[in-house]
Amino acid sequence: KAELWMSMANLCTKHPQETQAVGIDFEALVRGALNPKPVGWQILKEEDEAKEGDDDDDQKRKTENPLAHLGELEGTLWAKLADYYIRQGDFDMARSIYEEGMDAV
Repeated sequence: KAELWMSMANLCTKHPQETQAVGIDFEALVRGALNPKPVGWQILKEEDEAKEGDDDDDQKRKTENPLAHLGELEGTLWAKLADYYIRQGDFDMARSIYEEGMDAV
């Protein structure tokens, strides 16, 4: 997964105008990966697991660090998103993204 994410991020970062032209919202993709929100079926699955008496420690780990699935990729995605805006000439937005990424990581 990480390799696919990096390939997509590299492509979008290197070609921001083309990315927008074909309708890809790179920021939404990156933010979706960084802040995953469970969809309906995932919420129901988690509720069912909790009812079945799933181990409390496992449940705590799931809620404590929602970005654990990204590992080292988290910081890289923040940097790629900032680079995306730099290549578009939007330096204020890039700086904001860097600051947000530093706070998050």
